[in-house]
Amino acid sequence: MFRRVRWAVLSAAVLACAVPSWAAPGKAPADPQTLELIQQLHRAHHLLAEANHDYDGHRARAAEEIHKAVKALEASMPHHKHKPLQSAVKPAREPAVREEQAKSDEQLREARKLLKVVEKELATSSGEHHQKALADVARAVEEIDIALKIK
Repeated sequence: MFRRVRWAVLSAAVLACAVPSWAAPGKAPADPQTLELIQQLHRAHHLLAEANHDYDGHRARAAEEIHKAVKALEASMPHHKHKPLQSAVKPAREPAVREEQAKSDEQLREARKLLKVVEKELATSSGEHHQKALADVARAVEEIDIALKIK
């Protein structure tokens, strides 16, 4: 439990320190809705990364689809330079702790809920990058659904 709390606090600090090039002062303002979608995708990706079970590779495939969706949305931002978000602090690697299957399943379900919210928001947008992100998010949801059927 302490490890997760510490990890959550550290992750929040890292995200707060990460400043993408399109959010720098003097640049054109970024779309707040797109920024919120990117944050939700990062939260979903974090939940998948925290889940301890493999799910025959479906968890990793879902995480990759989320990564693609983030990249598509970042490409729609002003002054995007195709650089990943960089942080000044890297979290220390701790030895993996085997958690209960139910706990991992719950993390996947929570990530799925976030993705469904993002999917609903993206469905109302007609931009090319948003439509690409929508397809990526839909594939991530499919992979999570498959993963949750694996016991």
